[in-house]
Amino acid sequence: IFADDIGYEALNCYGGQDFETPNLNRMAGQGLRFSRAYTSPVCTPSRVSLHTGLYVNRHGHDTVLSVHDGTKQKVDFKKMPTFSQQIRANGYRTSLSGKWQLATLQYHPNHIRDAGFDSWCAWQIWRDGGKTDRHWNPTFNQDGKIREDIADRFGPDVLVDYVIEQMRVAKAAGKPFLIVHNEMLPHWPIVETPDDRKLKRKPSLPHFIHYMDKLVGRLLDEVDALGIRENTYVVFMGDNGTWEPDFQNPKAGQPGEGEHTRHTAAGKVNGGKNQLNDGGSHVPLLVWGPSSVPAGKVCDELVDVVDLFPTFCELTGTEISSSI
Repeated sequence: IFADDIGYEALNCYGGQDFETPNLNRMAGQGLRFSRAYTSPVCTPSRVSLHTGLYVNRHGHDTVLSVHDGTKQKVDFKKMPTFSQQIRANGYRTSLSGKWQLATLQYHPNHIRDAGFDSWCAWQIWRDGGKTDRHWNPTFNQDGKIREDIADRFGPDVLVDYVIEQMRVAKAAGKPFLIVHNEMLPHWPIVETPDDRKLKRKPSLPHFIHYMDKLVGRLLDEVDALGIRENTYVVFMGDNGTWEPDFQNPKAGQPGEGEHTRHTAAGKVNGGKNQLNDGGSHVPLLVWGPSSVPAGKVCDELVDVVDLFPTFCELTGTEISSSI
């Protein structure tokens, strides 16, 4: 689960005091929490590093790929191998959901398959000359076709339904699976969640983060319900820090505090997405699943998003070619 724009300080299990994350806290309490996990401070560099295991200075994508403007550029995963390509070749069913900002699907319709995924339900950011929506009335491309049955639905709900269906199909087929779920919350624009509409309240970043946490809970519950937890690892990570302008802190105005300051048990957090500081690049990383995962433990080793490539290959018994 690769969440969009969430720093470590947003989670209670990291000492965060401004948001409610009970299901992520459950992941940490029943699994392993990494206290010093880092990414690039903006999405495209982090996401390319995730898939390729390469640092930014090696893969060369050091800014946002302008898919929202309909660029014909793409990240070339034929030249830069991905962990999903390796794991797919090892017999795993592979699928992907959510944000795919690494190519304009209208111009590169097979890009997700080329990256190593057999199936996908992804936000098609650009369509017919304009940027599309991701939350309400979302434009989702599923296996090469635009879904026409989700106009009245909240996009993140649709994606979790897709992930659950992929798990169920894989279990029924008796096949191991890899799913990369690119959770689109809590990235702006901050709009009403289904809970906001039900409770008739104004949208906010805290509501976004709490709803994202609910969706994480749905996925954990489904792993348990399917009886596959003992051989299924669930990883949660942010792609970069929290975007400051989204957060109007109710504690602002106190001495020494700005309106975008976040609070943790260890002190205040300033900075965020787009900034080369701790607030921009320090992200949550949690691992949950089999009993072999040490419950409630904290790893203080320095970890970077590039470390996931070899880790995923090791966990799936996938040999990494010496050419990579």
